[in-house]
Amino acid sequence: MRRLLHILIFFACWTYSLPRLAAAYPDNAASPLGTNLWFFRDWVSEYPLVDAFKSSRPWITQYMDSWPTTWDTGESALLDLDADGWVRSLPAPADAPVFTSVGTLMLDGFGAHYPAGRYIVLYEGEGTILYGFDAVKDNALSASGRDVLNVTPTGNGIYLRIAATDPHRTGNYLRNIRVLMPGSEDSYASQVFHPDFLAKLTNYRAVRPMQWAETNGSAQEVWSARTRMSQARWNNHGYGVPVELMVALANRLQQDLWVNMPHKADDDFMTRYALLVKGLLHPALKVYVEYSNEVWNGSYEYPQSLWVQSQGKSRWPASPESDFTKQINWHGMRTARMCDLWKAAWAGDSARVICVMGAQSGNPWTASQALDCPLWTEGAPCYRHGIDAVAIGPYFGWYLGTSTYQTQVLGWLGDADGGLAKLFAEVTSGGVLSGAPAGGALARAFQEMDGHAAVAAARGLYLTAYEGGSHLASVSGNAAVSNLFSQASRDARMQQVYADYLAGWKARGGHIFMHYFNVGQNTTLGSFGVLEYLDQPESPKWNALQQFIAENPCWWTGCARSASLNFFTYLPFLRNGPDTLR
Repeated sequence: MRRLLHILIFFACWTYSLPRLAAAYPDNAASPLGTNLWFFRDWVSEYPLVDAFKSSRPWITQYMDSWPTTWDTGESALLDLDADGWVRSLPAPADAPVFTSVGTLMLDGFGAHYPAGRYIVLYEGEGTILYGFDAVKDNALSASGRDVLNVTPTGNGIYLRIAATDPHRTGNYLRNIRVLMPGSEDSYASQVFHPDFLAKLTNYRAVRPMQWAETNGSAQEVWSARTRMSQARWNNHGYGVPVELMVALANRLQQDLWVNMPHKADDDFMTRYALLVKGLLHPALKVYVEYSNEVWNGSYEYPQSLWVQSQGKSRWPASPESDFTKQINWHGMRTARMCDLWKAAWAGDSARVICVMGAQSGNPWTASQALDCPLWTEGAPCYRHGIDAVAIGPYFGWYLGTSTYQTQVLGWLGDADGGLAKLFAEVTSGGVLSGAPAGGALARAFQEMDGHAAVAAARGLYLTAYEGGSHLASVSGNAAVSNLFSQASRDARMQQVYADYLAGWKARGGHIFMHYFNVGQNTTLGSFGVLEYLDQPESPKWNALQQFIAENPCWWTGCARSASLNFFTYLPFLRNGPDTLR
């Protein structure tokens, strides 16, 4: 009788949970595409959380009491902060520092592309909080610990200033400030992600929050210094958002998670990271693990490249090989060690860990050399240390923005259509730019895919894309060229270009393709975003990606993920809610 009762309870719970599961977890089990996220910053036109404060700008030291005011006194080193980043005290006007208040910005740089309406500010402690720009405090509805703001987006964002804190010097300083978007006051603690943000991610198979993690130039070395959930902000410069937040997003969307280990992270850091993800990630999901990001890239944006090179030179000082060869070998060795650590930490679940070797798309040697790592005589080849795949960024069109072709591209601007016809002809067929790759930008990208697919196959591995898409960016930041690239990104012809590009990836047997990136403004640094704003309903690139997902279920062996999982795997999420940060 008891056994029958248990069976009835099981089916009752399972039946009750079906509608909730369907709403909480999208059917992206067969999607072949994933996406990168852009920076977790106040100026990025993507509001991922219902609490806007978490991505607000670091405290700005200010003098705003009388004219002339000083927006930023540059005295951040003198801030009196607690362990979580809250301001414990402010200098008096007579004190040596110039600043007498601190301010922050959120949702700026968006234009008017963020929610209007009533925002609720919750806080603890005593003091004076002032608001400005697009936010006006409703004094009649506000009370101690809860301010009500009426927000009308104009493009200025929300300005919050602490003019006084802990006035009675009792240690009750202002802290735990939350700036909650309309409609989220009752649910923000368990449903942390904004529904607009989730809606634009729902069809992807995986998410790569590399920029959220501050991977490029990361300051992370030891586990104890990582960003904690209790901290005032989750955009800790050099350290990134908490690991728990990234896992919660993957769980919420039932998407695999792609993580990047900081280049200076020690073995203990990697092991603890692996164990934390194992304990939090939904049991139906996998994790892709990559060592840093673009270790081969020597430009100033990637300081990890020179650091890895220094490690390689130190490791093999007597080797006659070039510094770059030592760099790539050390990259292979460290990736191998990372894979060993992660697979060991996940033990019987290690099949859910997909370890990838990042490589330069235009140079297959960086893949073969790192995978074979011949300088590491005691451990080579590296690819036998649990590495599963080669990961590249097979962008198309990158050469159009280089100084080599800038004069020719500028010459297009006098055409009747501003140069768009010639740009698309060069991308699809080539022959427009003198000296450019034969066949054009797409042909060049396909050539890069072929080269790395061969390297991977020769070692029993497969090919993935950690990033990819259009790479229309002026290296010099030329405004006219950048404007042309932005126009091309919005042009209807881009949809077919993307369709052909992704079809080429599939034809070459590539596995998951992680587009770079989902939402972000077009700037002189490039037009990379699928959408420019979160409230934008569609774009040529967006339409192409969504259509490709709909028409091309994942094609590689073992890619399909069951959409109907055992009820018991959902118990923690049914109990806590899909966004709960545990």
